[in-house]
Amino acid sequence: ASTSLLGERGVGVDGALESIGIAARVDEVYITQTIHSSDGHPTALVTTSWVQPGLVPIHPVGETTSYSSMSAVQEAIHQGSLARTMDGTNAELVIGIEVAGGWYGSVGFLRKNASRSWTKRDGAFLRTIADILGAYYERSESRIRLESLLTSKDQLIASVSHELRTPLTAVVGLAEELRENEVGIDSAERDQLIGVIATESREMADLVEDLLIAARSGDGSVAVFPQRTDLSLLAANVALSLAVPEDVDLVVDDTSSAAFADPIRVRQVIRNLLTNAMRYGGKQVRVTFGAEGGMTYLDVSDDGPGIPEHDLETIFEPYERSASSDMIPGSVGLGLTLSKRLAELMGGALTYVPSGGCTFRLAVPSAETPEMTAVASSGVRPTR
Repeated sequence: ASTSLLGERGVGVDGALESIGIAARVDEVYITQTIHSSDGHPTALVTTSWVQPGLVPIHPVGETTSYSSMSAVQEAIHQGSLARTMDGTNAELVIGIEVAGGWYGSVGFLRKNASRSWTKRDGAFLRTIADILGAYYERSESRIRLESLLTSKDQLIASVSHELRTPLTAVVGLAEELRENEVGIDSAERDQLIGVIATESREMADLVEDLLIAARSGDGSVAVFPQRTDLSLLAANVALSLAVPEDVDLVVDDTSSAAFADPIRVRQVIRNLLTNAMRYGGKQVRVTFGAEGGMTYLDVSDDGPGIPEHDLETIFEPYERSASSDMIPGSVGLGLTLSKRLAELMGGALTYVPSGGCTFRLAVPSAETPEMTAVASSGVRPTR
């Protein structure tokens, strides 16, 4: 079994179960994965099984059984013990499978028309098999994570290249135009071209800053320095610095909204939220403020189509964009992920608020707390 599952050319679980079943002298070997049913109860789903030739499996693949009807088995698994059950003449021996310290499922032996009880050797053998299976599934999950990281890396490189190429092309082209036609361009046109160069350069700088913060946040080296600030003033300043499309109406309420947060990080979050709203949302974008439960919040809303329900679980994942934003390809997709991390670093949160359009809420502490005082002096991540 070890060679089959953990060898360089492993044949997988199916081949291993046959070897296990024959060696254990049992009629059936099965593996379950723990899932949660619609009522929230943990349920055993049979994912793989082997049965002696000519016999009908008692636990066929796809069978589900709620642990609410197997409380003794569940208790034994949680205690790391062997569970012994008897159903008529069928005797079973079950133990849990752990993957990375968590409960993955279980593996069980079954003997039909059992004429003898389970021995200590049977139990020791099953424990060994559970350990091997745990290592196999953990290695499989690690491989999947690694493949995902490699895919994300390739996607990031392609996306960053795309997003940098567009403003960089404009900057290079306009700069060459200014150099080659120094005499033929009047002052008004020159000022317009310089304005475009400045805007496109700022867009590239913002993207590079996002990438740097995203990299640092992964190893916990991003510092935050919260202080007394006003979210409405920060939002107004960010709005003035952005290139708002002519067909977009951006309104920032002037309601005073005192908070205790890092103004630099708050501006970064607001910039990302407003940029997303103007790129992917409707034509009406509004920033409003409020306070609740010791938190001051800022809502960025637009009258666009909103985010489909099936996308809500992944919108804060890196490199993810809602299907509603597909008309603008090449986005790095780091804005919401980065903004959520920054909000949490400040002891707050970034959430999606269901509304008629699309609303994201940034909430940060309204006043200084002992915890945030420590953050302000040390720049370390809050524990909340």
